[in-house]
Amino acid sequence: MIRRMVIFAAAGDLTFRFLLPALAQLHEAGRLPDGFKIVALAREDWDTETYRSQVAERLDASSSSREALIAMLEYHRADVSDREQVASALEPLREPARPRRRGGSLSPSAKAGRRGWYRSSSTRPTRTALTRRYARRNDVDGAGPRVVPR
Repeated sequence: MIRRMVIFAAAGDLTFRFLLPALAQLHEAGRLPDGFKIVALAREDWDTETYRSQVAERLDASSSSREALIAMLEYHRADVSDREQVASALEPLREPARPRRRGGSLSPSAKAGRRGWYRSSSTRPTRTALTRRYARRNDVDGAGPRVVPR
């Protein structure tokens, strides 16, 4: 399950009207994990406390998870069209690389710094199992799979 969410253009109307209330509902339903963090990026010259006060003004005051959602927020000023600003704003989120798992190998995306694993060959279905599945799927009249001569 994800532990962080990054919202680009977080000072926009759609974020305040739709995204943040939906996240508050997810929190009320217990669908957000403990320690969930929301990183908000926008061009406004705000700090985290100013952004939190903006969210508090616009979120429904009757929401029971309003304060919990506000505590999850962290704001960074960044122009999303500027690669360096976005990279510096997201730097605190970078995790150390995970150790290799037993029985699998790193995928090319994992080697490039993104997360991902190949499954070990022992967990892949065998050719015989795939053939049996194909035969069952194509057995429409109960007569078994048909072999068509060339």
